[in-house]
Amino acid sequence: MKLKLISCILLFSTIFAFANELDLNDFEEEYQSYKVNDPLYGYNKAMTSFNV
Repeated sequence: MKLKLISCILLFSTIFAFANELDLNDFEEEYQSYKVNDPLYGYNKAMTSFNV
């Protein structure tokens, strides 16, 4: 019985902590401006348009 009570308290406190998180968009903002330097971009674009 004690284990169930402690588990419920921990579960609800964890849910409450994540629900009150203010910066939920940090992950999206971090990778939003991510750009890959692809030296074969032109070749890949030409081959894709040729094959399609």
